[in-house]
Amino acid sequence: RRILDRHTVRVGLDLQHEVESPRACLEGLGHRALEVVLSRSRVGMYAEQRPAGFAFSDTAFRIFVLMASRRLNSDRFFTIDFTPEVYTPAGMDWLKANSMLTVLLRHFPDLAPAMRGLDNAFAPWQAAGPAGSA
Repeated sequence: RRILDRHTVRVGLDLQHEVESPRACLEGLGHRALEVVLSRSRVGMYAEQRPAGFAFSDTAFRIFVLMASRRLNSDRFFTIDFTPEVYTPAGMDWLKANSMLTVLLRHFPDLAPAMRGLDNAFAPWQAAGPAGSA
């Protein structure tokens, strides 16, 4: 947590809010509750409370954003080789005409009601009923 410039947790009981016994959760993983700073980052991320409306913790989100941008910037197929010579002109046209949204809808057409009106598959989806319902 210090490396990520996050506040340190003074007591292990401050971490987990979704299990009956946070101390048992940490001790079961071989860590005493007062040694949270020394626990593995993954253990700490799973024990960290998630902000309202988020699927994972703030720390996990920060690591994801940092690593995703690094992976994209170091992938030659998104940088120096993102050319018609590598992808072919037809491939470049396909890439320009499609998005994650079109890929999802092509493979999972039942998602259409939840994605109606979206320009981005990563935006919040609308609530939809079970498959086959209107």
